[in-house]
Amino acid sequence: MDGVSLEKGKLSLARLEKDVPKEAKKFSASLYQMLPRIKLIELLMGVAYITRFHEQFTHASNNRKSDKEETIIIMAALLGMGLSKMAEATPGLTYKQLANVSQWRMYEEAMNKAQAVLVNFHHKLQLPFY
Repeated sequence: MDGVSLEKGKLSLARLEKDVPKEAKKFSASLYQMLPRIKLIELLMGVAYITRFHEQFTHASNNRKSDKEETIIIMAALLGMGLSKMAEATPGLTYKQLANVSQWRMYEEAMNKAQAVLVNFHHKLQLPFY
């Protein structure tokens, strides 16, 4: 059999080559072009708006919830690019702002609560089964 060999009791299979029809590639590209272009931070803000998970990132010293500006900073810090890189990549956000949010709002208990909100929201979704 082509692409299959048995040597010293060891079965080897040759890697299959991709065989995607040109029409399928073209269709896939056209579908991809239909998708809206969105920044990752905007997607995360949308998830925060729907689930309210960002409300779990209360300030460690005064338990105050974040305002809109701080929520944007929290979302940027959550992206996990590293604070320096995120500050460079995001106009209007400074390293100091990101470091402050990371230190005072992203403590372990807040992260666990936010994750629980997201998981619970996900479990409530009614997804179709096939």
